[in-house]
Amino acid sequence: GGQLRMLAYRYTNYLSDLNTNVSNEASESLIGKGAFTPKNLITVYNGIDLNKFKKNEKLRNQYREDLKFSKEDTIILAVGRFHAAKNYPGLINAFKLLKMNSGTDFTKLVIAGDGEGRTEIENLITKLELNDSVILLGRREDIAILMSAVDIFVLASIYEGFGLVVAEAMASECYVVATNCGGVKEVMGGHGSLVIPNNSEALARELFNVLKLSMVKKDKNNKQALKYIQENFSLDKIVQQWLIIYEGQ
Repeated sequence: GGQLRMLAYRYTNYLSDLNTNVSNEASESLIGKGAFTPKNLITVYNGIDLNKFKKNEKLRNQYREDLKFSKEDTIILAVGRFHAAKNYPGLINAFKLLKMNSGTDFTKLVIAGDGEGRTEIENLITKLELNDSVILLGRREDIAILMSAVDIFVLASIYEGFGLVVAEAMASECYVVATNCGGVKEVMGGHGSLVIPNNSEALARELFNVLKLSMVKKDKNNKQALKYIQENFSLDKIVQQWLIIYEGQ
């Protein structure tokens, strides 16, 4: 927000006992703009249900069959509404570069989401001759199962608040390639791959590097990422943090 919103925050702080935000990056930004102080703003992460988001080999194989993916296919998944912030045109262009550089027909991009930018995305897919490689699933209620069925999760956003979907992908043991925006770096905790935002060439290059990684290295990353999520973003642990906060006020 602009200066007016920052002033509104500052002059209404006395109405609350404590303020929270979902990432350190966002909290520090608001403090830096004078909206809050370190004494009246703390970070409390969003939590995820680890009973829902987890790897399931049986569902993985079943879902890949239902979506007509072959055993040789490497599936890259993106999730989110078709909004400018998500930068789907940048992702589609990056995927085109990836296909040109990798020289394989066994890499597919699956996008779960919908919104006002769908027509633009459909036109771009046709223009870049990617109709056989990019699959638009529309709005889905089975994201947890989808994440279990794919190999790589990609986030191409220009800006994010927290990036909860990244934590869900890590909990599902997907290798994550994401742009370094908002709280995404905090969510990833040094696991997966971070690239600069709004740069299709950099995103394509990193996706290509991940495709070349051995299964041993990818599995090691994914197990470490899962442990990091369990230790920092478990819904049960976040609920306990909230209880401590409420009891301390």
